Amino acid sequence: MAACRTRSARGSREHGSALWRGADPLLRHGLQLGRRQLNETRRRLGLPALERVHGGISEALTLVATFPQLEYPRVWPAGTHVVARSCGSHRRRT
Repeated sequence: MAACRTRSARGSREHGSALWRGADPLLRHGLQLGRRQLNETRRRLGLPALERVHGGISEALTLVATFPQLEYPRVWPAGTHVVARSCGSHRRRT
């Protein structure tokens, strides 16, 4: 059985950061467009506009699934609960 490892090589992290910085203007444009479209829908429904982006995601309750390889070490905000299965525990045992 292969060992479960999360890659955190410095070079990979630096390349990933540079990639996200390069994509930032496009990402910001998409977020602003999404907010305008959501607020137009909210206006038609008689709801107030939202100032924040990602308005379709609840501030109170959100469930996110990801892979360990996509995560990096961080301090989670208060009220955040991170749960996960141990590596390989989802495989069916025979």
